[in-house]
Amino acid sequence: MNEWQELRSSLETPKRSVNHRARTRRSPTLMAQVAADLTVYLTAGKESDRHSSATQTSRRLNFMARKTGLHVKTLQRILQQQTSPTAVTLLKIYRHLTGINDDRELLARVPDVVRDFLKAQHPSLMVESPRSLREDLAEKLIANPIALEIYLWCGTGPVKRSSLRARFGAYGLQVVDELIRDRVLMAVTAHEVAWGEIEISPTLELLHRAGLRLAEQHARPQLGYETSHNHLGFFIEALTPEAYQAWLKIDAEAFRQKVELAQKPESRGSIRAFTYSVIDQISETP
Repeated sequence: MNEWQELRSSLETPKRSVNHRARTRRSPTLMAQVAADLTVYLTAGKESDRHSSATQTSRRLNFMARKTGLHVKTLQRILQQQTSPTAVTLLKIYRHLTGINDDRELLARVPDVVRDFLKAQHPSLMVESPRSLREDLAEKLIANPIALEIYLWCGTGPVKRSSLRARFGAYGLQVVDELIRDRVLMAVTAHEVAWGEIEISPTLELLHRAGLRLAEQHARPQLGYETSHNHLGFFIEALTPEAYQAWLKIDAEAFRQKVELAQKPESRGSIRAFTYSVIDQISETP
């Protein structure tokens, strides 16, 4: 068994008794652990010839980039511990390393430091659930804004078919039936539907589309003149790199706190609410 097979086998065992060279007596940092696991994958069964070895590493890195949808430069920076991966990036990497597509199953197989980070940062993994969490149906929702909105709406609880018909027409009910066949939705009763046994693990592209869709369709700026209805905010400025990083940390922490609050049993109610947050840089090129 070569080192890559050893890594994959160790990640797939329920006991997670990883015993490859990435482990040390001291628990590694997140960046070190991911870089070590990527190194094992990229160097397994390498040719002894230096040129052939470099070519093989490059091929594997490009192959992984195509399969995961991550940019090669992103993988290279993670490998060199120049950047810390997000939760979504980690899921893409370890799905590829293990071949496991169900993110909740994957959570039990990754190294401890990775699992702890995912449980703390990924909203869908913050709570226990018997439902599968998969990314492979995300493109279907991205391609169909109505399917995306119906899926998101059902994520707040059972929705009446009559309400879906009133908003989306007969086509909306056809979409519902397709999502039921995909097991993304399920019929709770003859008149109501809700999320099914498969939950879609959101890609960053899906998160962006979801936020834009709900903001365009459901944001009510006319109610923003009173403090009890909603919150709309916008600010733009030229920042230092340090201030920009501080912005990112502030929003990430605020979002995490909102998710934790929403998960408390005493917070559950009848208001179907959404929150969407984005910070980014204005590009100077088209």
